[in-house]
Amino acid sequence: MDQHRCTGSGCAQIAETDLEGHLLCGRHFYAVASKRLAVYRSGHTGLDGTARSETAISALLSDLVSKATGLAAKSASLTTSEREEMYELALSALALRECFPKGLHLEPHDRKQHE
Repeated sequence: MDQHRCTGSGCAQIAETDLEGHLLCGRHFYAVASKRLAVYRSGHTGLDGTARSETAISALLSDLVSKATGLAAKSASLTTSEREEMYELALSALALRECFPKGLHLEPHDRKQHE
């Protein structure tokens, strides 16, 4: 990722990843992703209260798992405890993703076996 600033409110940190089109530092990624997980656990809606499809939520959760794991492993700006929190976030997203019907998140190589 090029050297761009985090789009989090008032943040001057370098963005380390993105989420839904927003460039974020590790700390803002964690804050936004945690909020998303809390909202989805409470009823699978978007942050603005509108319904989102289970497919869209499953895709976002997969993205969260991947990016949180990557940040925990590679971010130079996170402390040890923040890395642990990031791994916990990834595990929470993975657990929630598993609540969706299996057909919604088959990997491409798995789909061919089921067709």
